[in-house]
Amino acid sequence: MFDTNAELLEQDYSPKTALKESGCFKVKIEEAELIKGIENNSEGLRLNVETEEYEKATLTIFYKNQDGTYSDYGRGQITQILEILEIKKEDLNIKTNKNNKEIVLGLQDKKMNVAISFEGIKEKLNKETGEIFLSAKYILKAVFDENNLTTKEILSKNKIEVTAYEKWKTIFKKQNKKRLEIEKETREEIKKIKKFESSEVLEDDDDFPF
Repeated sequence: MFDTNAELLEQDYSPKTALKESGCFKVKIEEAELIKGIENNSEGLRLNVETEEYEKATLTIFYKNQDGTYSDYGRGQITQILEILEIKKEDLNIKTNKNNKEIVLGLQDKKMNVAISFEGIKEKLNKETGEIFLSAKYILKAVFDENNLTTKEILSKNKIEVTAYEKWKTIFKKQNKKRLEIEKETREEIKKIKKFESSEVLEDDDDFPF
């Protein structure tokens, strides 16, 4: 007979569909975590986000390089996120949870518009167990306010002919089309290989009609 466990009442059964295309999305930050490199001195902010279509992605922004020096690119993105969300650094409310993770509570459940590049599925090796697992890679390209403007565009006194948001949408459309073509070619190549492997191997004599 089965038994019950009250702790399982909080088990999550919500959809966990990974984002599989590049695009401009409105996302909710489900969790924000400060991370540090294991084999180097890099430091970053990891954002687990969910789109309005319930697709999930993990965005990692490194504000320190592997040698421990600051990255202006990463710091710039974080600065823009805080500006868009109207959050001060001192209000981030960073706490260490039971799993010894540094969680940024001040960013949790916040919503923002972003440009995300889907870089495909990558293989990752667990050095401790030797297991290989698949992981989707995403890159945060830009952050926008509710009017789909970047902080630079908000501060600009000049008329903006084409916004960064519009440019990214055009680029992502081409990128997604190319990725689908490559995936189709890959699937067709796999089918050919499987067909070849499943076919009967000819005897040496069968190669000659005489």
